[in-house]
Amino acid sequence: MNRQTIPRAWWLTLVPCFAVAVFGSALGIRTQDALPNDRPIQNPGGFAATFSTQGQVDRTGEYFRPQGTNGRSCASCHVHKDGWGITPGTLQSLFAETGGTHPVFNALDADNPALDLSTVEARRAAFSMLLPKGVFRRCGALVANREWDIITVDDPHGFADTAHLVQWRRVMPTIDFNVGSATVNWDGGNSVGDDQRAGLLNQAARNITGGQQGSPAPDSAIANIVDFESSLSTAQLIIPSTGRLDSDGARGGPEALSLLTKSAERFDLFDAWIGDAEKSKAIEFPS
Repeated sequence: MNRQTIPRAWWLTLVPCFAVAVFGSALGIRTQDALPNDRPIQNPGGFAATFSTQGQVDRTGEYFRPQGTNGRSCASCHVHKDGWGITPGTLQSLFAETGGTHPVFNALDADNPALDLSTVEARRAAFSMLLPKGVFRRCGALVANREWDIITVDDPHGFADTAHLVQWRRVMPTIDFNVGSATVNWDGGNSVGDDQRAGLLNQAARNITGGQQGSPAPDSAIANIVDFESSLSTAQLIIPSTGRLDSDGARGGPEALSLLTKSAERFDLFDAWIGDAEKSKAIEFPS
């Protein structure tokens, strides 16, 4: 593929695939059980892609199966097309398609403890933080070994008190762990020292008994979830004005990312493009 000019035929083969994916989802058509590595997914900057070290993105494992009682799975909130997170646009589409009955819309994340989910409009009001902002509510008792106390609260939603901390958070993408830290979750609440895998196992187990409202899952199911998400690398692959970011000696894209290890060295993935004015339109280098 020429880097500067993406052939018209390439675009024509992509558009029907994109249309099938969108309308197939809306009509409830069964999605593919596996997706090939590096399949382009459109986003505002061009196309991203996912690469799995398992050979393909297998959507038949425990990650995609509801483990609890409320119909949620890991994939309810960690969506392939959203880089294994979830965006307000996707949440709004799911609400429109289901009238707010998709498993992602659960009382656990509603705005008001005086909950009414009996009508579409009531559900829309109940999820007025989730729908426009994509943030989920989490509320927990204060940890015993804290270095601070809550002495007063001002919570318009009515959940917080001096014994509970309420947080509104976007879900964290379940990707790129090979270059990530051992800190699991925004606050490190699921971390297990410096052992990243142990933290991920802890997070998956607690999600099943928490966000999925289930009984403790077998160790084999938890390991299957962590093995799957640990296999995933996602990155921008194509910028239309530039072409593939792994072309002409550059090492962009998800497959190259999957081979990286943690390093304190300088960022050098696009060194092959230094000095090329056309390529530098997409990738800027510090002076």
